[in-house]
Amino acid sequence: MTDLVTLRAGWALWGKQPGGRQDYSVLGSSPGPFSQAEFEAIITRFTVGSPDVTATGAAALPWVTVSWVGVDNDPYLGIAITDQTGQVDGFGRPTTQKAYFCVSYAQLARTPVSYWDLYSAVARQAPALRAAGGPMIEFTVPALSSARLAEAVRRAGEQTVAATAALLLSGSVNVVQAEGTELRDRLEFIDAVASLLPYGYRLRFSGSTWSDNGAKHRVRLVFAGRPRDDTAVVPWRRAVAIPAAGRLSLAYYDRLSRLAQDPAQSRDAVGLTAVIEHMAADVAPRTFDEPQGALATLTRLDHPGLAKYLAGLGE
Repeated sequence: MTDLVTLRAGWALWGKQPGGRQDYSVLGSSPGPFSQAEFEAIITRFTVGSPDVTATGAAALPWVTVSWVGVDNDPYLGIAITDQTGQVDGFGRPTTQKAYFCVSYAQLARTPVSYWDLYSAVARQAPALRAAGGPMIEFTVPALSSARLAEAVRRAGEQTVAATAALLLSGSVNVVQAEGTELRDRLEFIDAVASLLPYGYRLRFSGSTWSDNGAKHRVRLVFAGRPRDDTAVVPWRRAVAIPAAGRLSLAYYDRLSRLAQDPAQSRDAVGLTAVIEHMAADVAPRTFDEPQGALATLTRLDHPGLAKYLAGLGE
């Protein structure tokens, strides 16, 4: 039986009043943990462009973006769902609406959860949000399952997912050639990639299931119709090459790939599920400015590799 955890979340509703001529803004929010002005700053920080409500395929709404916000010693993870409203503004243009939720990282550090399960829970809450505001909400989410995430990694392609996780340690990544995918495929890919990094990196991890090609944004892992010039490129479910210049990413990928092999086939391996479980247990806050922390987490699991390393030091 899957363990369940009850989470408490703040929320904000971002959009336009029907028939209004004002720009997009926070229509309503919970009384905490942020003010409406702070919610607005958080939401706009992780905007990935203006969706086309007539788009089809992977570019069609809803778009889901996972993010973070740091507030002193009380950081939060965020998730935003952008969708159609079926309404128009005062200029006759179709409008969209974004339901944003944030959960204290302290809750997740006690019992980690996956992005997919978090999305599934808040998506049920989104229709009940009101522009007039309201209290913080509570919902129940399954605890993170390393076995289920291992299956998500395999469905998306172990080499592709592992290489993407390694590339994120060096910078932003665009996933392309995914036009024929469903929302769940893309969000589970983001989940799978995050599962191959220490859980504490979620305090600086951001990802989106689709993005506007022309938008300049700060989201680290995004799906797009075409890549930006300043990002690494990952083709959907295809082999990914890591540039030789990315030495740390290469080292991380090599060690991760070796450890995730079937233990029956390699004496140095522990298996994919064990790797994910080990990563989920490392909830210490991390930033991508310190990518060596991810390699250190792998090293603690890599007993043969650690022994070789210590032997090289004469220990």
